[in-house]
Amino acid sequence: MEPAGDEPALPPNWRSAKAADGKEYYFNELTGETSWTVPEGGDATKVPPLVSDIADRDTDAPPATVVAMGEDVDPSMPPDLNTAHGGLRSKLAILKESLPKLLIILGSSFVVMLQSSIEYSQRAAPTVYIPGVGEEAVSDFPASATAYAISVSVVSLVAVLVVLALAVKKPLLLESFQLKLPAQMGLLSIMQLLGLFLSTWWSIGTGILTFYAPYTSTSNAYFATWISLIASTQLLAASFGRVQSAWKTLSEATQADSDLQLNALLLISSVTLLLASLDDFGQSSFRKWGFSCGILSIALVLIQNFLKKTKRIGPPGEKGFSLLLLLFWIFAAGILTLDKPFKSTGNGFFACWTGLVTAASLFYKHTFGSQMRVMEGFRRSFSMSYTGTTDTQPMPEGPRV
Repeated sequence: MEPAGDEPALPPNWRSAKAADGKEYYFNELTGETSWTVPEGGDATKVPPLVSDIADRDTDAPPATVVAMGEDVDPSMPPDLNTAHGGLRSKLAILKESLPKLLIILGSSFVVMLQSSIEYSQRAAPTVYIPGVGEEAVSDFPASATAYAISVSVVSLVAVLVVLALAVKKPLLLESFQLKLPAQMGLLSIMQLLGLFLSTWWSIGTGILTFYAPYTSTSNAYFATWISLIASTQLLAASFGRVQSAWKTLSEATQADSDLQLNALLLISSVTLLLASLDDFGQSSFRKWGFSCGILSIALVLIQNFLKKTKRIGPPGEKGFSLLLLLFWIFAAGILTLDKPFKSTGNGFFACWTGLVTAASLFYKHTFGSQMRVMEGFRRSFSMSYTGTTDTQPMPEGPRV
């Protein structure tokens, strides 16, 4: 807005302007202070008028506020929008539930970038020859893998920082921008584009970095990579209502059917073991065994579910399938994690033991007709909406504080 004409005598650094509703107000160009009344004197620490005074004068006028020193103030904005709490926290509030996920991705991306940068600089250092010992030992993965880890983390870091900067500097652009898709497929907001990009970016990055190199064993970067993938997937679900609805439907279905949940865990473990066994596949008989266990486990789970859905199998047959799965996973975990190649913690190690515990829980359920308590507690600890039943009566509700 342009400053209002016929200005009264104002103290230094004070100007007048009109709000969107045409009401005149005054603002200090130096301190950002605003006032509905003509300021008196030149004191930059002037206290804004009381709410009760404004209410007596004009019930529709919002109270005057003081903006902190150094904040950018748009004189065209009415004083009620330049709030006393218009700091970084209120500016980022536009991101709503996406903000925690963005901060998690920001932190985990920084961890991957830091560790991969340190390792890359160490590999780039000149080789040291020690008399009587020989060449200094180096990691067995190529330097390009570490360089790729740096690129994955840096791109993710920059993408999140750009969105955070838009939330602070250009909130209207962040809210109003929409990309029109071809063939009348709809519109995509900036947050939806970010969710699609980061979930795809970290899916590919996690597959390469944790299954191939350089973070196949647990480390700071290993956990940070998986955290980035999980947070990116949650960001995608929060940005698209259909994805969130589909995930909620799937969660409710798995909670209602314990067999479906256990079979889903077995499929995830089987696929993970299969992928982890592909590295150095031709030179290792143990990795061939891991690959075979993954394939057989997937086949058994799918066959069992098909026979159950078509009602061609009863409780004895389900018990037989669960026993066969348990035997497969006992050998898989026993051979692959106690001998090789998954002696150290990593994707293959976690897949073996998750598959074994899940197969044991499935066999227990089909044998004794009830869920293992440890698995029930595990499911409840990861689901706020879980409403499982127990044999004990609920305790009487005490007084609420």
